[in-house]
Amino acid sequence: MRRYQFALIMFVGLLLGAHFFRMSEYGITVVCILFPSLMIFRQRWALHIVIIFILSGAMIWIQTGVSIVLQRTSDDLPFVRAGLILAGVAAIFCLPLLFLTKQIVRDRFSASIKSAGACTTAFMVVFIMCAFPQGLLHHPIPLLAERFIRGAGWIEIFFLSLYAAILVEKLYNTQSIGRLRKRIWLTFSIIFFLQALVGLCGIKQCLMTGNLHLPVPAMILAGPIISGGGFFMPILFMATVVLAGPTWCSWLCYWGSWDNIIAGEQSNLRRRPIKNHRTIQIIIVFLMILFSVAMRHAGASTIISSIFGACFGFTGIAIMIFISRKLGTMTHCTSYCPMGLIATIFGKINPLRIKIDNSCGECNACSRICNYGALTSQDLRRRSPGNTCTLCGDCTSICHNGRITFHFPGLSTITTQKLFIVTVVSIHAIFLGFARL
Repeated sequence: MRRYQFALIMFVGLLLGAHFFRMSEYGITVVCILFPSLMIFRQRWALHIVIIFILSGAMIWIQTGVSIVLQRTSDDLPFVRAGLILAGVAAIFCLPLLFLTKQIVRDRFSASIKSAGACTTAFMVVFIMCAFPQGLLHHPIPLLAERFIRGAGWIEIFFLSLYAAILVEKLYNTQSIGRLRKRIWLTFSIIFFLQALVGLCGIKQCLMTGNLHLPVPAMILAGPIISGGGFFMPILFMATVVLAGPTWCSWLCYWGSWDNIIAGEQSNLRRRPIKNHRTIQIIIVFLMILFSVAMRHAGASTIISSIFGACFGFTGIAIMIFISRKLGTMTHCTSYCPMGLIATIFGKINPLRIKIDNSCGECNACSRICNYGALTSQDLRRRSPGNTCTLCGDCTSICHNGRITFHFPGLSTITTQKLFIVTVVSIHAIFLGFARL
């Protein structure tokens, strides 16, 4: 791409930025300048996003022109010149598109063509989904950057969206989804707990509200039962399960990543899931609901309910250290955590599945890397993962012959993989921006 073409794209970014600067929207002004800078990437998705930005900017100028014309018409003032000027500005805004010839696109943006649509989709999903609360909610202010600098939330949204696009590209082109997934998952967990620690140390902006709750997944279920309110987390959890199936337990849970690390230490041994794990988990869920209802009727104080949650959490940590590590299976997540049971049951609402082809040679490579114990010899013979499968995707990249794949009714394997990656990465990036105590 020639310098004058890049300069022209930067100019239209500055032009739209000046429009929002005049409206005192300084965060959006910076974002308008950042969008054209995506042209420094050589990936095709970057070009797609810049084109969407240019077309959206042209629509903003047209909308502004229509508003001014209607206003001047109602005030019985001349409007033709103002309308023509803004129409000309909209035309100038689209001018860079005339220079994006096929030759330039082919020479400059040839990398990652196959994943371009998925990366662009992830960027736009994260940007739009984060923009709604940023623009509509004022208390509590949702995004962390907005709490420190007015308007900075828009800049955070841009970088969260960019992060999602880059991550989709890496996951789509990697030969080992499992290794990258664990890093992504651990990163989210570390950021979540660091924000909580910093908030508890006195920087209140790092806390979502002043009403703290224990960061124990089981309290997503028990908390609303005890208090009779606070249904935000259960609703968010169920929305995630509907959208992405049980991937909450393998990509998004701030607690489970540690069980994953501890269980993975015994990767060279044969993984041994606990027998009757589902029955044990059902009993635990039943007892938790029973105790929660009893505490509510007894009028238990916040301190008592917090002690109850803390004891449940510390027991889970002990299970990770002493049982998950020994068996090489995520015992906390598959046999103890109530949310794990709920995720794997209600996750069936989503038709996305792991499919084992009939030609599977049962080499057990997938069994050795499945921390959830969902691919035992019996499961492979049945050609179906066990009920603890969380759609983590580790097995799809380790299968030497491609016999294990993602399956969605009516879609090809490649399209299904893109759908899965875009969904989990988009939710992960959004959670990075909003998940706080």
